Amino acid sequence: MNTIESWDNFTRYYGGIVGARDCFELACEDLLKHENSTCEVHRVKASRGDGGIDVYVSNGKLIQIFQCKFFVDTLTSSRWKQIENSFYRILELEDIHVNGWFLCVPKEFTKEEIVEIEKFKNKNCVYGIPITFVDGNELISRMKAVNICEKWFSPILHRCLCTNAPHKCPEYIERAETNTLKEVILDGEHHLLISGIGGMGKTTLAENLFEEVKMMFDVSLWMTYKENVASSIAMVMAEKNVDEDLMLYFKKMMNSKNNQRNIIFIDDVDSKYLFDKDRDILEQNAVVIATSRMESVSGYTTYVLEPFSDIECVNVFKRYYKRSLSSQDENLIAELVNQFGKSTLLIELFARAANKSSKDIHVFLVDILKLGVSSVGIRVQNNKEKTYVKIAEHLANLYSLENITDEWKRILINFSLSSERGVIAKFVKIINASEEDIGDLVEFGWIKRNTQGFYMHALIRECIRNQIEGYDDYIANLKEFYTNRELYQDEYSIIEKGMHFDIIIRILKFIKFTCEQDVYIFYNLIQLLDCFAYYDSLDSVVGLAVQELEKFEENKIRAKVGCDIFNAAGLAYLSCDKTKALICFLSEEQLLDKFFVDN
Repeated sequence: MNTIESWDNFTRYYGGIVGARDCFELACEDLLKHENSTCEVHRVKASRGDGGIDVYVSNGKLIQIFQCKFFVDTLTSSRWKQIENSFYRILELEDIHVNGWFLCVPKEFTKEEIVEIEKFKNKNCVYGIPITFVDGNELISRMKAVNICEKWFSPILHRCLCTNAPHKCPEYIERAETNTLKEVILDGEHHLLISGIGGMGKTTLAENLFEEVKMMFDVSLWMTYKENVASSIAMVMAEKNVDEDLMLYFKKMMNSKNNQRNIIFIDDVDSKYLFDKDRDILEQNAVVIATSRMESVSGYTTYVLEPFSDIECVNVFKRYYKRSLSSQDENLIAELVNQFGKSTLLIELFARAANKSSKDIHVFLVDILKLGVSSVGIRVQNNKEKTYVKIAEHLANLYSLENITDEWKRILINFSLSSERGVIAKFVKIINASEEDIGDLVEFGWIKRNTQGFYMHALIRECIRNQIEGYDDYIANLKEFYTNRELYQDEYSIIEKGMHFDIIIRILKFIKFTCEQDVYIFYNLIQLLDCFAYYDSLDSVVGLAVQELEKFEENKIRAKVGCDIFNAAGLAYLSCDKTKALICFLSEEQLLDKFFVDN
């Protein structure tokens, strides 16, 4: 990739002047570390007591101090005032022997500015500290000399490894602590745990932070914790096999350059992470930011996510409701969110329900407060009482399916079969769902769309299941979709296959096998187990497939299905048990010899 070293590009890549300002200081620190490998090089956190130091270089006795000012145009009188103040602040430092003060800027100096620079040096030479001004051209030349230009002047896209990096939520309201957390992350001295109960917005906060800091690292990665670190890495990098080669490749990516700085966000970590054998691979090669309901993780600085204030909760409601509210309505919303423990997820769902309700907002809110919460099913934690509030039935009433079309109902039933992985676009086509209907359901907040496909809130999914009549009968009629072998082509990524894995597992609990072709569901499942390397479940799935086939009379159709299943099982067993693989291939051979000797 050709890298164009331009401070204009630098500004564009890092989100404008504000984002580039922070990154410029990091880039200068990186340069100085490469140039002074035997010295201590550190950034100083910006504060009133930073002594006018952005970065300092120390050999143990003498210190050089660097000020990094992201001035890209003319040095005005106010900017000269800033420069002077920075220099005079270092004169106040006690017990520090400063043998050089440097000002770094990403610009070319004009003739007039060079004159002013010399005046500044002459005026302050009485203090005995050598003064040097470093312009943008010199900085680039020095960065080229230590081979870090590609790192700082290449587009962010090439440095973000994950296939499904999150984006900032349009309705997101930034928390007051965001800047503090950002500083902790950029310091890179500690891993960070964002802790809190369900529904408080841990993931949304982490997504916002990822978007803010990803451009400030050589490699950035976002992943969701699924069973273990290895599977999580495989999923996010769209790799088929979870093996030692993948982990070696991952470590190589994390160490492709000298002094490489990496950031990994890992969402929804559970207790299995504490004992994960590959956890060190993340922590030794990157700054790790984890979100979890756990209260602590060894080696991590913990930030507990507290509920929003009443005013902030009302603002969250406004963002999702997208209409005007009276002061009386705002008071009712404050009463409502306090009743439910200020869960941001609940506030969002209530606001979306209010948005699509035919009731006046005031009547809508009064009705919710009168109805209370007296339901069964999915539960969300109540922050105040540290207990669970059951809400599915109550939300099901808000999201009533009585007045929606049969087409919408069919789509929603299909979507409610999947778990949080969601479904891909091809699935939507297979169930003959129109783009217009899908678009309307997205607009109403029933379904969420992103780059991977379509998703549904777990709470909404549970609400729909609670309302659908004849659910079992409808499941039985879905066989035509899930036995369609084209739905599981090898071209799909591990994420997409995982979406179907969830659907198949759920459907097996309901489905009745009426013909031999129905058993192809097990064939698909075996392939997915191989894809995910879930070999512990292989025996039971293969056994169930054979058991279901044996319920049908022996014939050529049953033999063909059996051949396909034994072939898929044999290929899967090759990765974990060669003996069982051989048994499967011999079983396939027997069926071929008996039924297909002429073909």
